[in-house]
Amino acid sequence: MQVRAIIERNKINFNAVNVRLMQALLVASGPPPDEATTLAKAIFIWKNPTLHELVPLSQGGERSRCVSLGAPFHTFDDLGVVPGMTRELIQALAPHISFVQIQGTSPLTNDPVVRTALFKAGLVSRRLSILEQAHQKEDMENDQTLVVVDAKASFAGGVMLRHVEVTLLPQVRPVPWRVMRWETGDVERSMNR
Repeated sequence: MQVRAIIERNKINFNAVNVRLMQALLVASGPPPDEATTLAKAIFIWKNPTLHELVPLSQGGERSRCVSLGAPFHTFDDLGVVPGMTRELIQALAPHISFVQIQGTSPLTNDPVVRTALFKAGLVSRRLSILEQAHQKEDMENDQTLVVVDAKASFAGGVMLRHVEVTLLPQVRPVPWRVMRWETGDVERSMNR
């Protein structure tokens, strides 16, 4: 059995941020600012197609290529269908984005790419004092935390996959957690029976 558990914290959730922060993260991950701006707008419109008037794309046929169901992103495959998104860019973004993170991103993150994006988006304007850092760390410890667990069990007849997203709620009693998503993958059965 293989189990992988990840705490989703201090990443950038493309389902919950504005175009400016998406654009800043894209620039910090490689594309030039004009490309990043166009792509950030396309990502926003992809998940919010009814708001395309609020975030106009550049001139040209970009909007006609963007046909979306207006659903949030759940996987990198979902993000990969946005016009202009490349496999290389998804690989560069993968360590820095989340599709399920609930809480906001702290400027105390250890991820230099995320810190740069927060600064470029104007969400962090100066260095935090030691007292402010201590307060933010304390808030982070008491805040909700999302844990993503993926498990793979192999047995004689095949493989079973499980994916679960659980929010830990340290201040809530009697049950200090809530299951946000639970999926069981198809069981792959061996053909050699």
